[in-house]
Amino acid sequence: MARNVEIICKYYQVRERANGEITENTFDLREWMLHVNQLDFQRKYKEANGVKGRLENLALVSREEEIYAFNFMRMEDVSTSYVLNINNPAEHVDIDIAADEYIARNTVCLYDPENGIIMIQCNRGSYSEKSIESYINEFYDEPVCTIVPIFENIDMLADSAEYMKLDVRLANIRNFVPTENTSFEKIVDGINRVEGLNAHIEISLGNARNARLNDGEVRRTLTDLYNNRGCVTSAKIKMSDDQISGIYDLFDNLSRDTIKCVVDENGGISFERMYGRMYDKYILEHAKTRVLRAVIQRNE
Repeated sequence: MARNVEIICKYYQVRERANGEITENTFDLREWMLHVNQLDFQRKYKEANGVKGRLENLALVSREEEIYAFNFMRMEDVSTSYVLNINNPAEHVDIDIAADEYIARNTVCLYDPENGIIMIQCNRGSYSEKSIESYINEFYDEPVCTIVPIFENIDMLADSAEYMKLDVRLANIRNFVPTENTSFEKIVDGINRVEGLNAHIEISLGNARNARLNDGEVRRTLTDLYNNRGCVTSAKIKMSDDQISGIYDLFDNLSRDTIKCVVDENGGISFERMYGRMYDKYILEHAKTRVLRAVIQRNE
């Protein structure tokens, strides 16, 4: 019997990278979309940071609004799916696959190129925003874009933000994938060299007055921490500027929405149904207005 489920979607902005730096400019994915859409399935396949998969589908959702949808497929060799009910033990779902076949998990995204906004379905075990970013960059000689989170009420990546202290607790550091050639990459590399698994990192200014941490390095670190949140047990930032002051939790203020969707008799949600509900939320239910307000506040 069909049933309704609630699915969390989060909002991000696709930003341009230049000379290894995250800029304030949005990165337009349309040229990349045109290129990838002309490739066959084999050439769409990429392996980046240990994640294998491809862009399976690309759709124009609304010509008037110019909204697109992506369907990313992560490819796995092993099935970890079970079925169960309240009264019986779990049973593994056996899937017969050939030697050249994979088990796939999908992630659906809605893309607004005019504003650089990408709305990403949260689907554990499939493509994350970091995986999508890595996949896109695999088509270029060097990284050209970064997918950064959008914060509501307080933007921790704002140009005006002054960073006074960073307090981070990490676990499963072996799985942490930092941005290349950054200060935090060297910290993670040092922990791995001494074969540490967990770490508590506190970076502050001590008793120094009229000082602040390096803005660019902290922004890159915050983006890395968010993108590797499965390895982060805590991330707090002390900030100060003309409008905000205090200690904030990196994971407590992200722009997100919950959408309701009908699951079919086989437990699935089609690509078309999923992006249709995401479009309803973003355009018809005016989430776009709220998200853009958060972006504008960041840039002021």
